[in-house]
Amino acid sequence: MTETAQAMPVMRIGSETDINEALHSARNARVQRLGEVLVQRGALSREALESALESLRHHPATHLGDWLVERKIISPEQLEQALCSQLGIPQVNLGAFVPPPEVAAQIPYEMALRLNALPLARRNSVLVVASARPTDQELLSILRFYTGLGIEPVLATAHQIASAINRAYRVESVGADHESFLRHDDENAAPTPNPEPEIENQATSAPVVKMVNTLLMQAISRGASDIHFLPRRDNVLVRFRLDGALQTIRSIEKAQLLAVVARIKILGRMNIAEHRLPQDGHARVHMGKQEVDLRISVMPAFNGESVVIRILNKNMGLKPLDALGFSKSDERIIRNLIARAQGMILVTGPTGSGKTTTLYSLLQEVKAADPHIITVEDPVEYDMDGIDQVQVHSGIGYTFGRALRNILRHDPDVIMIGEMRDLETAESGVKAALTGHLVFSTLHTNDAPSAVTRLVDMGVAPYLVSSTVMAVLAQRLVRILCSHCKKKHQPEALVCETMGCDSNETFWHSTGCDHCDQTGYVGRTMAYELIVVDRDMGNRIAHGITTEELRQLAVDKGMRTLTRHGLEMARAGITSLEEAYRVRLEDLGGPENGNGS
Repeated sequence: MTETAQAMPVMRIGSETDINEALHSARNARVQRLGEVLVQRGALSREALESALESLRHHPATHLGDWLVERKIISPEQLEQALCSQLGIPQVNLGAFVPPPEVAAQIPYEMALRLNALPLARRNSVLVVASARPTDQELLSILRFYTGLGIEPVLATAHQIASAINRAYRVESVGADHESFLRHDDENAAPTPNPEPEIENQATSAPVVKMVNTLLMQAISRGASDIHFLPRRDNVLVRFRLDGALQTIRSIEKAQLLAVVARIKILGRMNIAEHRLPQDGHARVHMGKQEVDLRISVMPAFNGESVVIRILNKNMGLKPLDALGFSKSDERIIRNLIARAQGMILVTGPTGSGKTTTLYSLLQEVKAADPHIITVEDPVEYDMDGIDQVQVHSGIGYTFGRALRNILRHDPDVIMIGEMRDLETAESGVKAALTGHLVFSTLHTNDAPSAVTRLVDMGVAPYLVSSTVMAVLAQRLVRILCSHCKKKHQPEALVCETMGCDSNETFWHSTGCDHCDQTGYVGRTMAYELIVVDRDMGNRIAHGITTEELRQLAVDKGMRTLTRHGLEMARAGITSLEEAYRVRLEDLGGPENGNGS
């Protein structure tokens, strides 16, 4: 008798009884064929399954799931969920569940973070463990070897597990030596100048080292982009920037500030005796197989030194072009442009708008053709193999302009300029684009049309701008609504009026849940506007054109403005109207324009 596929429900865990019930239900729902599970779960149509099975008759050694994922017919997450259904592994919602301390102690905090696995319950000689990869045999072998117990895996989302780990383990209770897990490059470098012996001793003491390393591990595991140490009158707030928004994680005693800041300065190879002037530093840490760069800024403030650590994690920060949020038509345009041998593409937006991520994505795309790529950056944010990355040093006169003059003699095919800040840099970039190089760069302007007039205002001749600039991309990052707590919503009248929405339109917002740490948002995507400079537009630029005239010309040629793109995403339920309102560039002018181009 053939078993029929059943989509197992996601069970919310509140106690050990719930865990036992989930395991029992999963075993009863066990199925045989992966394809049937995928169809039942809605991840695959019946026609697509039959087509895939027909293709695999010619490749008998290939697994169906691997074949579907490789061709992006299903996602790796969908495959994992289907395999769990097939193998009788339950999928659970951890919610606010906290395992008993004696159960959590079966796996050390550092290992739980590294493996993103959390013990939930112990049943005699078997440990029930939540993982986002419960079918990973290497992971299960590591857990069995370390605990000496049998492992019963259950499936939970990586985000839920990370949150549950932070609830289950207290920073103060971490007893293992962090130095063996979170390793710092150049730890044996020369000591910092003018050390203060008492502060240095405190900074290298086990409690302070443990606290700083634990906070770094928590921030990296949760995907934070920054860590803030914000001194107040009576305490110090530790805040993570998650999905663009700051969240207070904990506070530390004011008496610990000097030692914590000194420890961070040691990591960044800064002067721990200097408290009156701002300092910048850089460190690289290894968390498991991840290599993460830290960019550290220390700023004297009234209540003590304030610290911000920018986390540059290549595993999360570098994205393929098709994951940035471009429409299919705009992605094709971008790919056609970067396939050219020469010309300039500009990316604009304020700090924190994702410009660097976009530039690195473009570099990854052109890198596939194996050209000679050189970047000029301040600072170098991501270390990319196979690319010559040049760090400028303004203090010794090695500026963007000087670096560009040198690298043009270094026979590059593709050049990335971190930022066009002045006429010398802009002229060097234009010269490179005119002489057979593909150039990527950024400008700090609010919108795409302003980038063209900004170059002219710097002193670049209009005819040179029109001859070299192929496209300008202006972008902002908007937060994505959590799909688990997303609900219909009527925005405020002012927001609707400003965005040009009809009062009867349906929009969405999220109230917050366990999946999104009560924030209502999970991840970010890009709202953008893209100007492609064709021959007609180039002629207009060469003869002089204002920003508003260029904007209107681009809209007439089909450009979707950044504000309009944000509104479309809000209408589609990808983000909230309030997020679109936050990143808007212009008012759309009332309900009568709400369904415009």
